[in-house]
Amino acid sequence: MPATEGGGRPSCLIALPCSAAPDPAELADLAARGADLFELRLDLSAIATADEAAAAAQGFAGHRLIATCRSEREGGRPRPDAERLALLRACAPHAAAIDIELSSTEIFDAVADRLPP
Repeated sequence: MPATEGGGRPSCLIALPCSAAPDPAELADLAARGADLFELRLDLSAIATADEAAAAAQGFAGHRLIATCRSEREGGRPRPDAERLALLRACAPHAAAIDIELSSTEIFDAVADRLPP
């Protein structure tokens, strides 16, 4: 049996991956049913620009968001590190967390510095 918080709810969080922001009513329903946070999988999306990434991240307003843009070797579609970093930077103001792999040195260094412009 999983550990629980004070209210008896399991202490592990439920994250739902998405390649775009669902409809606000669907987000609210998923959150009401127990989704604790959402993962915006930029690496699997058609999102190509920083503006598109920021708009997608804003679509999760009111919900905790993880922004992810995996490298090709980690299962994402092929994108240069500079492009991946630009997409993550655009999402950062709207995200509770940025998910990167340790092997992406350039991106890891920028994320470790909290994504400076």
